[in-house]
Parts: sequence; C-alpha cells; structure tokens
Amino acid sequence: QTQADSVQYDRATGWITAQGNVVIRKGLEEIRADLVRVNMETEESHARGNVVFKRPGEIWRGPQASYNFKTKEFISDDISSEAKPFRMKARRSERTRDQQYILHDAVVTTCTNNFGRQHFHVTASRVRVVPGKHLVCRGAVWHFGPVPVFYLPWWYAELSPDYGFRFRPGHDSRWGTYLLSSCWYRMTPVFKGETHLDYRSKRGFAVGQDFSWYDRGDRWDGDVSLYYANDTEPIDPDEDAATSDIESQRYRVRLSHNVRATDTDYIFLRANYLGDTDVLEDFFEDEYRRRGVPENYVIYTHRGNRYAANVLLQTRLNSFFDSVDRLPEFSLDMMRQQIGVSPFYYGSQSSAAFLRQRWADSEEMPDGYSIFRLDTGHRVYWPSKYSGFLNLIPRAGIRETYFSKTLGTVMEEHTVLVTNTAAGTTNGTVVQETVIEGRAVERGAKLRSSFELGLEASYKAFATWGGVARPRRHIIQPYANYTLIPEPSVLPEDLYQFDNIDGLDEQHEVLLGVRNKYQAKRDDQPHDLADVDVYTVYHIHREPDQDAITDFYLDADFEPARKLKIQCDAVYSVAESGVEKLNARLAYETDDLINLATEYRFLRDDSQLVSAEVTFFENRPWCLNVFGRYEFDGARLEEQGGYVQRNYDCLSVRTGYAVFPGYERADGSMRDDEWRVQLEFWLAAFPDIGIRNDPRDGESY
Repeated sequence: QTQADSVQYDRATGWITAQGNVVIRKGLEEIRADLVRVNMETEESHARGNVVFKRPGEIWRGPQASYNFKTKEFISDDISSEAKPFRMKARRSERTRDQQYILHDAVVTTCTNNFGRQHFHVTASRVRVVPGKHLVCRGAVWHFGPVPVFYLPWWYAELSPDYGFRFRPGHDSRWGTYLLSSCWYRMTPVFKGETHLDYRSKRGFAVGQDFSWYDRGDRWDGDVSLYYANDTEPIDPDEDAATSDIESQRYRVRLSHNVRATDTDYIFLRANYLGDTDVLEDFFEDEYRRRGVPENYVIYTHRGNRYAANVLLQTRLNSFFDSVDRLPEFSLDMMRQQIGVSPFYYGSQSSAAFLRQRWADSEEMPDGYSIFRLDTGHRVYWPSKYSGFLNLIPRAGIRETYFSKTLGTVMEEHTVLVTNTAAGTTNGTVVQETVIEGRAVERGAKLRSSFELGLEASYKAFATWGGVARPRRHIIQPYANYTLIPEPSVLPEDLYQFDNIDGLDEQHEVLLGVRNKYQAKRDDQPHDLADVDVYTVYHIHREPDQDAITDFYLDADFEPARKLKIQCDAVYSVAESGVEKLNARLAYETDDLINLATEYRFLRDDSQLVSAEVTFFENRPWCLNVFGRYEFDGARLEEQGGYVQRNYDCLSVRTGYAVFPGYERADGSMRDDEWRVQLEFWLAAFPDIGIRNDPRDGESY
C-alpha cells in the first residue's frame, strides 16, 4: 500500500518512485519519507528526507535509509531509534536477516531529552540489538551529563524486567568498603533466580543463590535463599574471642513455600537454618530486627463454613536457640453457631499435641522435657436483647485437659554447716543445721477439669450533629464481661509450662470497658475519625497482696484527616499511679511534599524509645530524607542518618549515611561506634536495576 503526492512506475526496471508525504505499508511495517523508491520484484526500498521506519515496538528516524521488505535487511546512516525503554542514535545502522540490529558508533540512553542534552547516556563502538529481548554494547563508556564516569568493555542490558543487575557499593565501619552485587534472571515462565557475589574489605567474599517460583493461577508460590560467607573477621573487635563460638565459615539457608490446594485448604512452610547466632545480625540486619530468632514450621489449614482445622509441625533446626517443639499439634476451632432452631449457640476449641521444651545448648537438660497433651473446651451461649437496646449473653463452659506427665514436690532434709558468730566478735562456732527443701519430681498422667460461667453485657447509644452538610456522629458502647472459673483440679505449679493452656488457674473477674467512636461521612460512607477503647479488669478473686484493679488499658485509632493516622495502645498501673507501657505511632503524608512516620515506645523502668523518619519532596527533582532513633533511658542516640536524592527524567542519584553511636552494654563492655556511607543510582525505567541500597540495613537483597 502506497500513499504519496505523486507516484511514478517504470515498467522496464520495475521501480516505483513516490514523492511528497510518502507512506508505504506492508503488514505491520511502515516507511514514511519525502521520497521513496521501491523495486516491485526484489522489494528493496530506498528512502530520503525525514525518514521514519516503524515496526511493532520500534521507531527509527534518519535522513536516509534502505530496507528490503522481503529479506528484512535495513541499512541507514545517522539514524536514531526507540526500543523502549532505550533511545539510540548511531552513525550507521543495519538490520540483519535474523532480525537483529547492528549500530556503529552509537549513543544509548533512557533520557527523554534531545540527544546532546541527556542526563545519562552510554557511548559504544558497536551495539547489537535484539528487539524485545536485549542489547549488547562493546566499548561502553557511561556518561553523566558530558562527563565520562567509567568504562565497560562489554555491557549487556535486558529490554525485559525479567533480567538485570544490581550493584550496591558503600563503606561500613564493620564491613569496610563493600560492593554487594547480584544478577537476576527468569529461567522458566514461573521460575526465577538471583545470584549474589558480595565483597567486604574487612570480612572477605560471600556468595548467595536465590530461587523463587509461583503459579500463574495463584495456587502456590515460594522461594529458597542460600548464602555463604568466608568471614575473615567473624568476631567483632569489642567481643571476647575466648568465649565466642563464631567461626569464619558462616551461612544461612531459608526456605518458604505456600500452597492453596483448594479454596479452603492451605499449606505454609517456613524453614531457617543458620550457621551461628550472629549471622543474621552481621549480614541481614533488617531481617534480624524483624525477628531475631527465625521460625521453622509446616502448617496445614482447612477452613469450613463454621470451623477451622489445623495440623502444625514445629521444631528448631539450630541447637543454639530455645524452642517448643510441636510434633505435631492438631487443633479444631468451632465458630460460634446456632444449635438447630434453639436460642442457644455453641463454640469450642480443641487441640492435641506432642510437646517438647528444648533449651539452647543446655548441659543440665539437653533434651528439655516432653509430654503429650489433649485439651478441649466447649461453651454454650444464650444471646438476647432486652428493652430493645441491652444485649446480654450468658455462657457456660467446660474444659478438660489430659497431661501425660505432671510435676510433684518431694520434701527433703539437708544438713548444712553454719558459722554461729556472737555479736561483736569475728570468730564463731561451726554448727550443723537441718534444712527442709522441696524438690520437683516428675509424676504420672493427670486429667485437669475446669468449669466456666460468664455473662457479657453491652449496649450502644449515639448522638448526631452537624446537619446534612457536615454530619457527625458519636457512638458510645459500654460493656462488661463477667467470668467465673473455679480452681481447676490440677494447678499450674504441678504442670510443665509450654503456653497459656498450662497456666490456666482460678479466675473470678469482670472486664469493664467503654468504646467511643466519632464518625463523619467520607465519600458518602461512614468513616471513623476516632475509635477509642478503654477497659480494665476487676479481680473478685485475688491474692492477699493483689489489688482489685491493677491496670487500665487503652486502644485507640485516630484518622482526623485523609493523610494523617495515629495509633496508640497503653497500660496504666494503679499501684504505680503512672503509665506502665505505651506505644504510639503517627504517620502523615502528602502527595509529594512530606512523608512523616514517628513512633514512641515506653516501658516503665526499661525503655523510652523515639524513632522518626521524614522524607521531603519524594517525587520532585530534589528529595531529602532524615531518620533517627533515640533512647531517653540512658540518653543514648541509637541511630541517625539520611540521604539526599536527585531525580532526573531518566535516573535518580542518591547519597546517604547512617551512624550507630557506641554505648556501654549491660555487662560493662563497650560497643564501638558504627557508621555506613554509600552512593546509589538507578534508572527510572528500571527502578530495581542499579546501585541502590537502604542506608539503614545491611541486607544483600
């Protein structure tokens, strides 16, 4: 198909000459130019003047070009092209029969500015482009602005996000100068890999290999991570090498897998095997902060309409951690449900478990202790409403628990030598005294029976104001929950302790509370501006030295504006007449002006910790971030840092730092100052590719 202001055809030679606004199309290919000559037999074409050649995903522009519609060969001088996300310009370009492009003396960039004014570009003597897959540059020189930065004799870049490289350089007081590098790749449509090669000048080389997989139907997914470091400095300078068991061969293996067998059946697997107690803290700091002791378990869950059944296998893989093994534990939870057409409802919780307590490298009890426990609890409820507003739910329950082993106390007499010194003298007479002491011994199986009576009471009241324009509503809900559990037939001190089931004891108390909600309309839907729940427990049965009310509790959520969220939970001690525990979190963000996150954690006589992070102008040309963590108890700055970031249309450049001031440990030893600095950059088209790392964590991921 040919369109032009004028078209001439020479039958003798077979050439068509089209001039003026020429458009020639064949299939999905198109040539636009001021003049185009096409041979009808060989399908060879020559174009001059404002040439634009288009194919799916490709656009080439230049003063002249030659293209063969039959062989797909393409040759042009001084041409530019687009193979998203890259833009290229070359002195000469040619397209081969196998549909690859060869560019000579080329410029490659992801910048949208005109050539000659790019923020970032790569020059290369030769570039081979496989459309939709990758490009390979020989003699590549990276430029930021007009300044050449570094040279690569060979550079490979994927045109797909399924492949790429990461480089993270920096300097750390514990690591020295470091470079964390990795490349990732797709091996099959559902299987990906990532290979790590890290170097730390103080710690040596480390390697890692990750694999991840997923099902396109979202039925299963998982990953495995292997990491090994030949650590040349495994013991920190401020630690005692004589008491440390950390060796130079350090490793971590992590496995996770999730399966959705059906819409109601799920399997979750987590496994972590560590070379030593400090490997996470030394090489995966962010992961260590989230969970210092990793979990190892397999759980199968089946959820029915009115019940949930689970099978849990949990054990430890490293002997230097305490653990409670459950090999296995079966549990069945029956949701509260109506019994036939009666006014009564029924709910239950049951479990059966083989339990074993294991201590970290214990010489006295290397295997800890183990039992079989069968526990089942059943409750019946009778919900009703009185006078149209008062909700009353009386309940009655029974709980039976079988323990294959229990504890007992044997009283023993011991003779000890005591020096009897008279007042005002330094010499004394050594005499014998008899001391009677109790010793715990293992007993046989026992069945514990426990009964429960209770009553829940609550009602709601509300008031509205503000009219149609700005409606507001206040909802108040007082509530009470009375519980009576007589002394069980087996007391906690006669049992091995694994969890709260073993700690069940006599209970006679009332939970008293009031919940307040303040609501407004947002997007024509009720929205909670504030949700505040205050409650306490009145102990009817209590120990001789125990107060009737020991604590008041607070759970609160506030969202007074769309971008502002505040969460708070606290415990107020009546005996101490002060706050025992407080956690408060605030988050505020605007579109691109400021993002603020701060948290305050208070624990009486232990900690008053404040952490905050502020990011200014996140999506603007210049971005600034500062963060820190301060412990008021001890007046210690735990961490501070930040970064400055410059965002261009094609790339972002960031420089950041983090400082961890030293302090005196509880045992009197000193921890040295630690610090970290780094330079980062990444292409806007590939935000995960480049030199990029969070200055607050030491992960190689």
